[in-house]
Amino acid sequence: MTQKSGFPEKNEDAASLGEETPDLQDDTMSLAERASTLASDAMEGFRGSVQEVRAVGQDYAGKALDMGKRKAEEAAFYTELGYEEAIDYVRQRPIAALSMAMGIGLVLGLAAARR
Repeated sequence: MTQKSGFPEKNEDAASLGEETPDLQDDTMSLAERASTLASDAMEGFRGSVQEVRAVGQDYAGKALDMGKRKAEEAAFYTELGYEEAIDYVRQRPIAALSMAMGIGLVLGLAAARR
């Protein structure tokens, strides 16, 4: 029992090889064209996906930037509000404010001296 491998045997004549060659060339060209079409379709799909991801990323970045600006403005507002309240407290109670400052300085000085 011999199996045919698809390759012509040595004893087959050259005429049969000439007949099969155009079919193989046509099949090869057809496969090459299909592969090229599939590759170009895949590249177009990939480019479209990349553009969609880029657009979504830019949208999120813009939203994050806007939110960051709002939070920074809010922090600046509350910082200024706290500063104004501290100034008002010191003006209304100068002795209490001075006593607190001295107490905090003493505690920090003792803590630094122990190191």
